[in-house]
Amino acid sequence: MGTQSKYFLSHGNVYPAIALPWGMIFWTPQTGEMGNGWQYSYTDDKIRGFKQTHMPSLWMNDYGQFSIMPVTGELKIGEDKGASWVSHRLQIAKPYYYSAYLGDHDVTTAITTTEHAA
Repeated sequence: MGTQSKYFLSHGNVYPAIALPWGMIFWTPQTGEMGNGWQYSYTDDKIRGFKQTHMPSLWMNDYGQFSIMPVTGELKIGEDKGASWVSHRLQIAKPYYYSAYLGDHDVTTAITTTEHAA
């Protein structure tokens, strides 16, 4: 809810954050380009990585961010080259858990919260 928004028209602008309440960092699937602040959009069909973020809002750009992407086979450097097709039918999104099947890499990724990390 609230993830199907557009930059020019705000409709909630939330993303599927995996975190504990009052957590210092959040993990989220990243569909947008690194550094533009618009990290997730429900209508996108590719995941570029899984981003560690400090910001709970899309209207503020992040600091100290990084993204990781699980791949199989040949190593592909760069968020566009390593991106993978994803289907919402093959995702589970909860505040404490996220998983998705990454079709291009034939791997399922899962992230869950811990007290100090994920």
